[in-house]
Amino acid sequence: MSLMLADQLAVKRSTLDAPLSLQLAVQGSRSKVNSAGTVQFKYQGIDETHPFNIINLNSYDLILGTPWMHQHQVCLGFNLACIVIRSDEPLPLKAGNDTKLMVHTMLLEDKAVDRACKDLRHYADPLCKEVHETSLPPFRAINHTIPLIDDKKTYPWRPSKCPEVF
Repeated sequence: MSLMLADQLAVKRSTLDAPLSLQLAVQGSRSKVNSAGTVQFKYQGIDETHPFNIINLNSYDLILGTPWMHQHQVCLGFNLACIVIRSDEPLPLKAGNDTKLMVHTMLLEDKAVDRACKDLRHYADPLCKEVHETSLPPFRAINHTIPLIDDKKTYPWRPSKCPEVF
């Protein structure tokens, strides 16, 4: 949910213990989700209470994520643009190996996370050697040069375009 919509609806916010990373729908490449709120959500005669993360969204007021789509058995069609919502009643979400709903409750101080970090470091030790431990030549003052014909010339470029439909 956008900050603007949360302010307009006077949603009571709570601060998350561990901020979540967000990579889409925001200005720039990444953002953090720092707060959440619960909203009475009504659509097609259905009246539900849903928790929402509150973030600074660009051009959106509300994004219904994959947990909501899973609960309501949403089917998206892209070749023939269509959206089918097969369940008016939300299915219960079950936390298991295939769900990532525990992100809200996992803290960085968690012992399992520390143990996993130590295991990964131990596993990567043979890959992460110092330069003197490898067969590579030592670094020199000049390691590499690319001779240019005209070093004052600038080359025009523009970022690649993506069609609006994508």
